[in-house]
Amino acid sequence: MRLTKRQEEILGYITGYVAAHRYPPSLREIARHFGIYLRAVQDHLAALVRKGYIEQTRNVSRGLTVTAQGWDFAHFRQVPVIGQVVAGSPVISEENVESRLPISREWLGGGEYFLLRATGDSMWPLIFDGDLILVRHQREANDNDVVIALLNDETTVKRLRKRRDRIVLEADNPAYEKITVKKGDSFQIIGKVERIFREV
Repeated sequence: MRLTKRQEEILGYITGYVAAHRYPPSLREIARHFGIYLRAVQDHLAALVRKGYIEQTRNVSRGLTVTAQGWDFAHFRQVPVIGQVVAGSPVISEENVESRLPISREWLGGGEYFLLRATGDSMWPLIFDGDLILVRHQREANDNDVVIALLNDETTVKRLRKRRDRIVLEADNPAYEKITVKKGDSFQIIGKVERIFREV
C-alpha cells in the first residue's frame, strides 16, 4: 500500500535509528525529531502498522519492530512514472502519474524524481526508444547536462548547451539538427536526466 510522504519519512527515521542504535526510537523521540504532536505520531504509526511496514507492541516504550516489508521499502522509494509533461501544470500531479516503480534510495539524492518513457532516437546511443529515464525535477541545469525541457509546449530530451547569448538543445544522434531557443520561444527546464533503465 502507498505511503504518504510523512509516513515514508517516519519509516526512514525508524529504520535509520534501529541501524544506528540497535533498538527503535520512542514515540516522543519521533515527535521531537519531526516537530509534531505525539498524537500525530501515533496516527502515522497506526497507518504503518495497518499497511504492514511495522509492528507495534502496546504499552512498551520502544515497542516498534520494522517488518521485512518495511525494511525493503525503506531502501527503496516509489518514483512516479509520468505519462506526459503538460505545460502550465505541476509535473508530478496525480493525473500525470501512470504508475510507480521502486528505485533504490542509493540512486536518489534530495528533491523530487520522476520516470519518463523515452520516445524516438534523437539521443541515441545514450538513450534508446522505450528506455525509462530517471529525472531529477529541477528548473536549472549546467552546460552539457541532458535535460527534459518544455519548448513551445512540447517535451524534448536533449543535451543543454549554454552559449553566451543563447541556449542550444543538442541531440547526441548526429542525424538530428541542433535546436536554438529563439527570443519569444516558451522554454523551461523540467529536470535533469540522472539514470537510464533499459529492458534487455
